Amino acid sequence: MLYIGQYNLTMNDRLWSRLLYEKIAHDVSSHESMSRILSRLRSLSTAQCCAEDCAQAISTALISYKGRAWVAQNLKSVMHWAESMDDFVIMVLGAWLGLRDLVRVLLGNGVLGDKSHEYLGSAMYAAAFNNDELLAELLLDHGVGAWKMDGVYGDALQLAAYKGSKTVARRLLETRVSKEASPNTYGYGPYGSPLGAAAAAGYDDIVRLCLKWHRDPRQLGPHLRTPLFYAARSGRAGAAKILLDGGEMRPNLDDDFNDTPLSVAVEYNHEDVVSVLLSSDKVRADYSGVQHGKLTPLQTAVVKGYTNIVRMLLPRCHVEVGEQEYKKSPIIMAALKGNTEIVNLFLTKDKAPYIQHFLPWVASRGLTKMVKLALDSQIFDPNSHDAEFRTALHHSVGRRHYDLRAETSSYSAFC
Repeated sequence: MLYIGQYNLTMNDRLWSRLLYEKIAHDVSSHESMSRILSRLRSLSTAQCCAEDCAQAISTALISYKGRAWVAQNLKSVMHWAESMDDFVIMVLGAWLGLRDLVRVLLGNGVLGDKSHEYLGSAMYAAAFNNDELLAELLLDHGVGAWKMDGVYGDALQLAAYKGSKTVARRLLETRVSKEASPNTYGYGPYGSPLGAAAAAGYDDIVRLCLKWHRDPRQLGPHLRTPLFYAARSGRAGAAKILLDGGEMRPNLDDDFNDTPLSVAVEYNHEDVVSVLLSSDKVRADYSGVQHGKLTPLQTAVVKGYTNIVRMLLPRCHVEVGEQEYKKSPIIMAALKGNTEIVNLFLTKDKAPYIQHFLPWVASRGLTKMVKLALDSQIFDPNSHDAEFRTALHHSVGRRHYDLRAETSSYSAFC
């Protein structure tokens, strides 16, 4: 049995579904309800169905339709809905189990396919999750709407896009009469649109389908996040390239927290995504719109020690890496972190006058490795001084850094 003493919302849907399954399977109070459900299912379908299958279907439905937050708050009473069970509940459960013959029978008996159960969702939601195109066709033939706003994912199409249910996503997209995008900039659901969901999950084929059908390419998700943002944050390089090639017009749009697609790709060390973004002339590597003390992408890469990303960013950064508040200068940040490889990158990239202040500054802080690196690079005048006309040797003597004194005195012509 899965240990259920500790859980949190960062667990993915699969783990939550497993947690729920264990809860339902070991909840003695729900056994009677489960027996009645199984009896009704077996009377309407020729397919074999066991208690384990039913518990798994219920778990999947609750997670997919109600979401993790609801499940976390109601974990002790997830089966209370089963006390009042009718044919509509059986039809929805049959859909989650993939029992199309059962769904067909109950639709023929007048059960409405367009309704949604408060906890288990709808038959179309089940078709979207399971990529059951035949079930989706059956529901559409019975007048079930393809664009009903429903559940934690917003609608069945966004769920299909996030789960990679390509055939159902295509079928739902094809039901749209007009190819014009929605005029509403603000989207719905956790990713704003099916395109955002597919980009976040990295399903490139569905991203292409959404762009082909012009399905909400400009709709934003929560916190003003674009599909490109979701692709970048999740490390989906293929989706990011498709979006850029498809004419993404706002590749530098920042969200409510001043994060851009590039900044989150750097934050999570998605080198392949950073490479894709920087291959586009539309993406600004020197984004200057950061506020409230947030770091630039270059500063973030330096602080986290992402050498390869620093190497990628440097050719695209159009600002001097030293023309900032000195302690926030990337080369100084790298020096304080002790990252000699990144410091070397800056030393060979930028010959700006401020560089001459680097040697006395690192000497004043007692950064022996950085002093040796600077002197060995032969880029610096060993007698260069800071604003107070103090050289590296002055600092090493004045602060009694005797190891630095030995290094600097061998290079300095005078002190």
